[in-house]
Amino acid sequence: MWETPFKLLTASLLAFTLCGDAQAQLSGNSPFSRFGLGDLTESGFVHLQSLGGLSAAYGDQYQTNLGNPASLARLQATSFEIGFDVSRSYLSDNDSKAQFWGGGLNYLSLSFPIFSPLNRALDRKSTDFGWGMNMSLKPYSRTNASSSLTEDVLDVGSVTREFEGSGALNQVTWANGFHWKNLYGGLQLSYLFGQIRQERSVLYNSIAFPYHIYSRDDFSFRGFLWNLGAQYDLDLSEGKGKDDPRLANTITFGISAGTKSALTTITDRLRATRQVAWGGLSDDLIDSGQEGTDTIRYSTEAKENGSLPATFQIGAVWRKGQRWLVGFNFSQSGWSSFESSVLQGTLKNTYRVGIGAEFVPDEASYRYYHHRMRYRLGLNFGTDPRVIEGQQIKETILNVGVGLPIYLSRQISFINLGVEYANRGGDLPITENRLTFKMGVTLNNNLWFYKRKYN
Repeated sequence: MWETPFKLLTASLLAFTLCGDAQAQLSGNSPFSRFGLGDLTESGFVHLQSLGGLSAAYGDQYQTNLGNPASLARLQATSFEIGFDVSRSYLSDNDSKAQFWGGGLNYLSLSFPIFSPLNRALDRKSTDFGWGMNMSLKPYSRTNASSSLTEDVLDVGSVTREFEGSGALNQVTWANGFHWKNLYGGLQLSYLFGQIRQERSVLYNSIAFPYHIYSRDDFSFRGFLWNLGAQYDLDLSEGKGKDDPRLANTITFGISAGTKSALTTITDRLRATRQVAWGGLSDDLIDSGQEGTDTIRYSTEAKENGSLPATFQIGAVWRKGQRWLVGFNFSQSGWSSFESSVLQGTLKNTYRVGIGAEFVPDEASYRYYHHRMRYRLGLNFGTDPRVIEGQQIKETILNVGVGLPIYLSRQISFINLGVEYANRGGDLPITENRLTFKMGVTLNNNLWFYKRKYN
């Protein structure tokens, strides 16, 4: 019974690993990602991102919401989900502009109900208890930043300072959701791992036979995250929705939270000088021994214990039958308590407000396919934890999306498409505008746990 899901998950984890190099090749250049743990990724999948991140109170029978593990108890079919995106970033300051491509594989997820709803229906058994489980792999943060500054220094001449940061933190998640009647609860455990590399160089352009300076820091991270969640359905249909989902009228209230978590950092450091043949961080001769190297300092496996912040979110979603839903979400993270001396930058607490809506003209339409499509709109705004020149980064994100239902062998699956426009900056010298195209695929099957019977 468990063989097929675990084979698929194993293949998915391998695919994620193999796609790592491709993702790095299309990672763009985000100047803000050199600070803290980099650019934090969104916790929701494509369908939730298109709804403005309504993760606290959202739940669906066929699509996963990892923002609140309590929602897993609503699953009515085994669901395998994978997401991709491609983005175009536009960076500008007072003097210059630049454009970069980015994107790659975003997540892999496998979710399933422990007790098959199909078996219960065929056995004519009704129960008030449900249990759903999820295993997933997704990024936690990404770092990809590069910069170069050339200036004249008194008594030295022209000096070029370069910086490159790269890497990512990923998380493997195991989550469970339970429900009893209208009350839902869940627990999510994640293992965080990954590496960030930071390289710097100082090139003395005006000196005849210079000794350039090169430094490299490799940070390896390990830690655990956990999250508790709860949801409650307030039935406004007086029980009519149990017999006919089209008559359902429900307001769902949701909340989830996690406390501070330990973070372990292992650091390798290299400080060296390079002779005149070396051309900087883009030089392929680094560490080849051909450019003349003199190691000043080399240390490995320096261990430091830090912590990740506490998180909290609350929200509500009003769902009317299978036709439309609207909702809001508020989240907060205590990044000012983030502890790590190896990473640069000041961090502050963050908040984010999200609102979203979904509309389905007629889910049962046989004549017009576009009447069965799910049209989504979402907006969220708030703050980023990083502080640049005394100003905290602000971010506003607008999403539009559509869910395309696919019917095969009496099974329903989805292709979710989304377009996102994001503005990040505020009162900062650098502003980033980003346009992202997203695609998520959800493959559902309610027969994996089906207990076949013979007369």
